[in-house]
Amino acid sequence: MIQIFKAIIKNILRPFIRPFFARLRRIIREEMEMAFRQEIKNLYSLLSPIEEEHQNHYHKINENSYNISKINSRRMISNKMNNVLFIGDNTDVLNFGCRATSAALAEILGHSVAIIDRIYRKEITHLFINTPLCDDWYLYLKTVKEYDIECYEYLLSRIKKNNAVILNGEGSFIFQSPPRLDLHNYLVILHACIETGTPFYILNAMFSAFADEPINEDLINQAMPILEQAEIFAARDIHSQQIISQYNDKVNVTFIPDALFSWYSLYNENRNILNDMLHNSRLVLPFIDHDPFQHNMDFSHPYALFSGNSFAAKHPDQARNSFTKLVLALKNQAEKLGISLYLIETCSGDAVIRQVALEIKIPIIPVNTNIYFAGKILGNALCYVSGRYHPSILASMGGTPCVFMGSNSHKTLSIQTVLGIPPEEQELFPAIPDEDLVPHIVSSFEKKILNQNREQVRNICKTNASIVQDKISMLFKTNFLANFF
Repeated sequence: MIQIFKAIIKNILRPFIRPFFARLRRIIREEMEMAFRQEIKNLYSLLSPIEEEHQNHYHKINENSYNISKINSRRMISNKMNNVLFIGDNTDVLNFGCRATSAALAEILGHSVAIIDRIYRKEITHLFINTPLCDDWYLYLKTVKEYDIECYEYLLSRIKKNNAVILNGEGSFIFQSPPRLDLHNYLVILHACIETGTPFYILNAMFSAFADEPINEDLINQAMPILEQAEIFAARDIHSQQIISQYNDKVNVTFIPDALFSWYSLYNENRNILNDMLHNSRLVLPFIDHDPFQHNMDFSHPYALFSGNSFAAKHPDQARNSFTKLVLALKNQAEKLGISLYLIETCSGDAVIRQVALEIKIPIIPVNTNIYFAGKILGNALCYVSGRYHPSILASMGGTPCVFMGSNSHKTLSIQTVLGIPPEEQELFPAIPDEDLVPHIVSSFEKKILNQNREQVRNICKTNASIVQDKISMLFKTNFLANFF
């Protein structure tokens, strides 16, 4: 009887039922989209009129980004998506941003998917260690399959054990000449996903040229056939979304703020142990018996912070001379205002910051500081001068105003849009500023300190936190009707 009933449904009723459920699925999707748009409006309505004015430009640009109908539902399954491989977990890297945003993204995903396997950044670096980097990605792929075939087959086996792959893109999709090794390796991994028929999602990613150089269009043309196969490419900023759409409208790209914004509540609870930690500056020391920088810091009294950027890390000699002059000028201005200036080493590549600290004898917060405490230090400062992307988000979540410097991509310009700063108020100083720009940076530094607007900055970060949590959850939200027939 059961077989007869199944046959009747399949051969007689199914042709009539399928259109009904297809229409019902469209209605549900439209209702979900309307509900989500209304939620965004409700979030913005909580902001003050001044904040709404700051958000108008931001919201106007992003209105089309919150289009849930763009999200591919082909792979949606009920309950949690089981057996997910998380690639690009950068918590093993001495970098504030890598550690923080990787952890934040994994935490958000944990509500919707079951991550049972991870490939960390250092493992990716050593995965194809025998393959020399070359400009042509197709040649690089061919070389991997010839000289690192065992590693490639090992990668295939890891992917086959999972139902889906989620790639934490972060700052790897920078199309520069010569190309980045991590981008080449990620494209190889995504190619392996296609080869095994495993669906993959690219989240928390940017898409950019390198600094002020022309974008590597040859590499973009090689990457696009792979990116077209992604279930979703979640760009963490509007600039990245626009560049992808400019080169290929077949990529399923949407804008979702950086996952790190989801840590907003961590730094804004009324009773927070991190607040008490600010009274003991020696907690930043990973090795209490080794303190070459004389950590006479007091985070319970007013202070400002300075750190480097990814571009300066590649030009240490030039950066050291520039930063020494800049830090001395900032230090003098801070003393006039009655506050302290500390350096903060947000990445192992900021060795130049350590050199500056030793040369002018200024306290420095080391890169291996506990990342939660480091975020609290950044968010408690009166001002943060930097070209670092994620540390600027950590600072902003606490309400700290930032003076932005350049970096290895458009990220410190694009983050200003995500933070709701109108175009006419955005400023970006060179990654390695000339001496004649020092007074302008100091002037901006002083204005930020004297004109604090911390609640507005925090509210914008709170809005972004809600958006990123809701949108990533929506990507994997249960929609059993989509796969019922």
